[in-house]
Amino acid sequence: MSLKLTYYCPFDETTKIIRVPRETDNLYLQLHDSNDKLVNPSKIFKFSKCKTSEPSVHRSIHQYNDFNCFYKAKDIWEFDNIGVSKPPPNIKNAEFIKVKSIENGEVRNYAIVRYLVCGHCDKGAFGFGGYLLDSEQRENHVEIGFDLSTVNPNDLTYFFYY
Repeated sequence: MSLKLTYYCPFDETTKIIRVPRETDNLYLQLHDSNDKLVNPSKIFKFSKCKTSEPSVHRSIHQYNDFNCFYKAKDIWEFDNIGVSKPPPNIKNAEFIKVKSIENGEVRNYAIVRYLVCGHCDKGAFGFGGYLLDSEQRENHVEIGFDLSTVNPNDLTYFFYY
């Protein structure tokens, strides 16, 4: 049995959001789209940090404190109390994010289809649900006007801002 750290909504401080293993291989760093450099979180996306059950331990990977670090959930059901935003109407309106696995260096591109918010107070965002796209797929989907609202939420990959 692995030890898990419980994260709570920072706005009401009582709603459990997710329990994340302290040692995990599902951690990803955000990359800048143009030259693959790591990016300070304040320059791209604005995610809210959740509170933990142990206030002195907010982030276990201290060497990445200046970067957007995400925990890749197994699926949406790993969260305790999460809500999601509406999807963008089409791929041209979507935001894109590139993330790199800390464990194996694998780089993936996602269209952000849903932002994750507290299921109780609807504030956030605490992460995102992404639709995996490589560069060629992205160009093809833009050309045909791919409708992101038709993507099944069970087919998304969910990332929690860690």
